[in-house]
Amino acid sequence: MPGTPDRASTARRHRETLERIQRDAATLEGVFDQTVSRRGGGRRFAGMKPKPGRGSRVVLELPDELLVRADDRTEAAVGLVRAAGLRGRPVAGLRRRVVRVETGGRPVEALRASLAAAGMRTSVVQLSPTRVVMKNEVTPRRPPETETPASPPSTPSGAGHAAVPLVVIDTGLAVKDRQDGWLDGLQDDHNADPLDVWPEENGYLDLAAGHGTFVAGLVQRVDPQLDLSVVKVVDSDGLADEVEVAVALVAAVEEHLAPGGKLVVNLSLGSETLDDLPPVALEVALEIVREIEAERGGEVLVVAAAGNDGSDVPCWPAAFAATDPRVVAVAALGADGSPAGWSTHGSWVTCSSEGEAVLSTYVTGREDPDHQPEGEEPDTFGADAWAWWTGTSFAAPQVAAAVASQARTSGSSLADALGAVLARATGHHPDYGALLPPLV
Repeated sequence: MPGTPDRASTARRHRETLERIQRDAATLEGVFDQTVSRRGGGRRFAGMKPKPGRGSRVVLELPDELLVRADDRTEAAVGLVRAAGLRGRPVAGLRRRVVRVETGGRPVEALRASLAAAGMRTSVVQLSPTRVVMKNEVTPRRPPETETPASPPSTPSGAGHAAVPLVVIDTGLAVKDRQDGWLDGLQDDHNADPLDVWPEENGYLDLAAGHGTFVAGLVQRVDPQLDLSVVKVVDSDGLADEVEVAVALVAAVEEHLAPGGKLVVNLSLGSETLDDLPPVALEVALEIVREIEAERGGEVLVVAAAGNDGSDVPCWPAAFAATDPRVVAVAALGADGSPAGWSTHGSWVTCSSEGEAVLSTYVTGREDPDHQPEGEEPDTFGADAWAWWTGTSFAAPQVAAAVASQARTSGSSLADALGAVLARATGHHPDYGALLPPLV
């Protein structure tokens, strides 16, 4: 794309690219194959599963493992697993309530059916991507310097009550060299985003490099005074398996929820499932989170991105919002404030926020020329970089930060703070929820 892009043209290009990928199954499969082929000889992945009546959807799985709930185990089910010669390993980080059963690569559909008949629901391990399967075609764009914000305010934005921690579970951070004050002091030895790993170190940014940095920057743009922490679980190509995400969610709540306190967790990631049922590990993790809330007399609000697939197929963990009012599912609005056609949507969506060509902090590096949309040259991002990017990944943290900020400044409960944020809506849509005005 010749010349320096503006926000309107960037939003249009991103929107057109997402819609083109969604319309064309062959293109979608090609984008998916690019992502998986970069893994080389690592863990095996499966995907591109047809859904009856819904075309092909990107459902990423680890075909060598099953997940079962420990409380579903019946004597008959355990006997079937042992007779098949399979071994299970309880997940300690989920209080041993989930068991990973290694299949050794053997087909297990018949076994799953037999286990279901014996009272045990199983699921294949889902990957919970940042939807990089789309975003390696919808790449960040470098805005003119005149579009980037100044350093964050150094004084509190309004009177503060007790701190409301906000934890971002994502790809980590790459911000140690920033000199403009944004995200200062948040990166440590445990949450660094390596930026350049897949398929090997080649001097170019990986497909989801900077995703966590971008999400964290949006939180600070809403309220730079929030007590923000970033946890690295997702790799720099945008992939993490469901169990890793579930364990990280429970660990974040155990670490950051004070007795009688409040906590907001942002998950700009998600996955569909073949049967549209909730993934076992994430289901159990949320149950444990609610138990910790009760034990400590606190509140935890989980805010999750709805997905970028342009369908109404439930994307987890956001789709838990259908049954859990303390999960907030966030879809996207276009740059013009209308519901974005490329955004996943449905009756389970709580609200929608701006998600096209959103501006936030980015990382230093050069984009891979082999993973650019047709007609676009790779961008090079220098020190104190900013970028425009598109996705429900970037709608969700605006809502998470707005709720945490409202609770911080008013001292209200998270439920009341969420209600106050939703009250700002300019309208309501049955599949996009409350339509929020710009939050940054």
